[in-house]
Amino acid sequence: MAVEKYSVTCDKRLANLIWADEASRVDYQYFGDVLAFDSTYKKNKYKRPVVIFSGTNNHKKTTIFGFGLLVDESVGAYRWMLETLMEIMCVKKPAVVVTDGDKAMIKAVSEVLPSATYRLCAWHVEKNVTSNVKDVELRGLFKRWLYAEMGKEDFESEWDRAASVYGLREKQWSCHMYDKKHMWASPYLRDKFCAGYRTTSRCEGINAHVNKFSKSTHTIYELVQSLEMVAREYRYRELQLQFQSINSVSIMTTCLTNIERHAATVYTREVLRDVKNEIEGVGALNQINKRRILTTMVYTVEEYENPNVQITTSYGRSTRKVSCQCNLWSKHGYPYKHMFFVLKAGHLKEIPDTLILRRWRADAKTPEHYTETWGDVTEYGVIFRHGALHSASQWLLALFQMAMRGIQSLCKELELDYKAFHGGVRVTGENVGATDAVVRDLVVAQPKGAPKLGKRKGHCIRRRCSCCKDTGHTKRTCPAKGDNDDNQGWRDNPCDGNDSDMADRDNEDLCDDMYFDPNGTGDNA
Repeated sequence: MAVEKYSVTCDKRLANLIWADEASRVDYQYFGDVLAFDSTYKKNKYKRPVVIFSGTNNHKKTTIFGFGLLVDESVGAYRWMLETLMEIMCVKKPAVVVTDGDKAMIKAVSEVLPSATYRLCAWHVEKNVTSNVKDVELRGLFKRWLYAEMGKEDFESEWDRAASVYGLREKQWSCHMYDKKHMWASPYLRDKFCAGYRTTSRCEGINAHVNKFSKSTHTIYELVQSLEMVAREYRYRELQLQFQSINSVSIMTTCLTNIERHAATVYTREVLRDVKNEIEGVGALNQINKRRILTTMVYTVEEYENPNVQITTSYGRSTRKVSCQCNLWSKHGYPYKHMFFVLKAGHLKEIPDTLILRRWRADAKTPEHYTETWGDVTEYGVIFRHGALHSASQWLLALFQMAMRGIQSLCKELELDYKAFHGGVRVTGENVGATDAVVRDLVVAQPKGAPKLGKRKGHCIRRRCSCCKDTGHTKRTCPAKGDNDDNQGWRDNPCDGNDSDMADRDNEDLCDDMYFDPNGTGDNA
């Protein structure tokens, strides 16, 4: 069921508001391990910041978890929003939270989700580096630390060398960046699963999509309707991708045909593309060493044209567990080329279940993978059961919408099953959450940032011509002067060629249209 919660101010006006429909709550239970959120402006007449909570589904596309409306961008407002979101989502907490570097957001996340990994948006970090670092080589080092696959030891040694060369320890900004390195540096995030999130560009994409439906003059009711349209478009795209994953057949292109065929039956099309690239990467690996430790085989491999990098990977025959020194499985959620090398060496024909992350499966939202929740009578179990039924109904819609036969028989069977399940008794809902409380309308908020000095209607005066004292033109284009020019010519003007006249003309060009009247009288001074 859809859930909405709000808070009020001391004068009974609406303060904070958060809402999520049933589909969003279901998606959060499946894909809420990584949460991204950002605030946007100019989406309502009250100038309140709108917060959009989103994540990544099993097709590596954006899915929306809910929306929020803040009274301001303070720590208290964000704290209330996150606490209420956790309450709506049955206290399932994300493992990773991705936002920009807003201080209020960081503090609120650390208080509400202390165990979650906070990741700063890489785009905002790179922009911050560009504005604070003028040396091109040092910018390149920061970019390497931000994106490159490297170890913590390499990062620390490179930072120490850069600190001695560029004096990073004497600069407050660089010291602050080093103190929060675990939020942006790639070596400290390489073992954290972020579901493809590195920046908040997905959030920016949602904001751009919202602009097609919402306007700055929208009321709260109109805002909710427009955001519902945005969520529907994202879900329709997910339905299309799900239909393509179910009904398409992948062409085998790698040498490990059996493993590739099994991957095609497990993963969605989008994830399969990345998996096939990793399978093809097996050809660029050379085996350096192989040894047996009880029932575990340990392989050491090196990459083609990069022999200095050696990776150790192990495979347990009894446990069918594969582990790799690179930790890239923990970061991406699917096997990396070093693991596929071990599977090839062990003559395996399928990917072990221990390497298949459930959230990337094509059938991630089907009921058989969540049987532990069927007997759960709490709201958590209800959400999962609803998700399974919703996913099954979407598949039926996709399969039968183009079919001319079988629809009537299917509807009759569903009707019979419904009557048998409920004993012929019609089930009615209950009025849940009804309240007689009166919440007053919002007041226009003052968002963050410098105010824009727009021109207000009724507070501007027109500049008058210095020749005829009329509006709409200057003395350079005055019709009266034009008549004189026809008779005397421009060069006959006694003021022609004077520097003072040229200065007057330049000043008139700069202020050709309007002057702003601070008193708002509308009279010419």
